[in-house]
Amino acid sequence: NPYSDDLGCKGKVYKTGDLVRYGEDGLIEYVGRVDDQIKIRGFRVELGEIQRRLNCLDEVVNALVMVKSIDKIDKKLVAYIELKQSVNNEREQALSLATALSTELPVYMVPAAFVFMNEWPLTTNGKIDKKALPEADINLMQTGYVAPQNILENQLVVIWGELLQIESAIISTTANFFELGGHSLLIMKLLQRINEELGVDLQIPDLYRCENIQQISGFINSIQAIHTQGSVIEEDNIEFEDFEL
Repeated sequence: NPYSDDLGCKGKVYKTGDLVRYGEDGLIEYVGRVDDQIKIRGFRVELGEIQRRLNCLDEVVNALVMVKSIDKIDKKLVAYIELKQSVNNEREQALSLATALSTELPVYMVPAAFVFMNEWPLTTNGKIDKKALPEADINLMQTGYVAPQNILENQLVVIWGELLQIESAIISTTANFFELGGHSLLIMKLLQRINEELGVDLQIPDLYRCENIQQISGFINSIQAIHTQGSVIEEDNIEFEDFEL
C-alpha cells in the first residue's frame, strides 16, 4: 500500500478496475470499466477470457463477445463468430461451440447465443463496428422443440415466454431457463408468477433444481398429489358419533 504512511493503514490496495470521475459536488461518479469485465447473473465475467477460449478452437477464425440487453434488467452474453468454413447447420454449430466452452469455463460464462459472421461491419477506421452487429437469435440454442403435454405445461410456457420475451409457441418444455436468457432477478419474478397464477407455494431452491418446464411441472404435480393423498387420509380418520334416524 503506497499510502500506508499517510493513511496509517497496512496491507495492499485493491485495484477495482472501475473508471470513475469527480463531479462538481465532489462526489465520485461511476463511468464504467477500464477493462472488458462485466457483471452478469451476479457473477463478474471477463469478456476477453471468453474470446480467447473461442479463438483457441480450431474452427474459429475470429470471435467477439458482447453483452446484449433485452431490457434494462436482462442481460445475456452473445458471441459473434467467424468460422474457417461456412455453417451448414447454425444450431448444431452453436451447440458444439457452447459444449466446447463448457468444458473450460463455468456455465455463466458460456454465451447464451451465437451469431455467425461471413463479413464484419467496419468503421471508417477499419475497426469492427459493434453498433452495426446483427441481433442474436436466443432461440437458436434450443436443442429440439418439445411441445407442452398438458394444461400445466401450457401455463408454464406462457409465463416463461412473457418473462424471457420469447414467443411462447417456440419454447421447448425441455429448454433450460438460464440458457434462454434467464437470471437470478427473473427467477424471483418467475417464482412469484408461478405461485400466484398456479396456486402453489414453491421456493427459490425448487426452481434452481428444476431447470426446465417438464421438471417444474412434474415437481408441482408431485406436491399436489401428496397434498391430495394427505387430505384423503384425514377424511378417512374422521370419527362420527352414533345417531338414530
